[in-house]
Amino acid sequence: MNKIKTLINKKQIKKRIKTIAKEIDKDFKDEQIIIICVLKGSFYFVNDIIRKLKNKNILIDFVKIKSYSNTSSTNNIDFQLDTSFNLKNKNIIIIDDILDTGNTLYFLTNHIKKMGPKKIKTCVLLNKQARRKKEINADYVGFEIDNNFVVGYGLDYEEKYRQLQYIAILKK
Repeated sequence: MNKIKTLINKKQIKKRIKTIAKEIDKDFKDEQIIIICVLKGSFYFVNDIIRKLKNKNILIDFVKIKSYSNTSSTNNIDFQLDTSFNLKNKNIIIIDDILDTGNTLYFLTNHIKKMGPKKIKTCVLLNKQARRKKEINADYVGFEIDNNFVVGYGLDYEEKYRQLQYIAILKK
């Protein structure tokens, strides 16, 4: 039986999202931004951030990349859905749920750079520095976490626990 222990509660998440939205608004003023949501894990995070942005000049797109197999990160990137917008000379914010090994964000950032955007920024809900394999850091970070397997608020274990409104450590 899996056990979960709250790591970051709903109130803490909402407060941090409000701060990140203010940072994004400051950085981009009223410039158009294309927000790229990395599915499935960052869906809740993206949804809450865009509702807090004062900038209404926002386009949203989705990519689907898989680099996890249960609890272990892999070096294999399975690119399942690419962006549908022309990104040339556009402001891009890639939003992902967790920056762990860095493989996914590194791959996606380089992929988008090839499309000639004006500016690329990255945003992650969680930063797990301890497992980093690629040299990449996010421009906007929700929370720094230790090397625990976490679920909730979009993050899953075998497609379970995404619906939790908080982040929890999963113990098997």
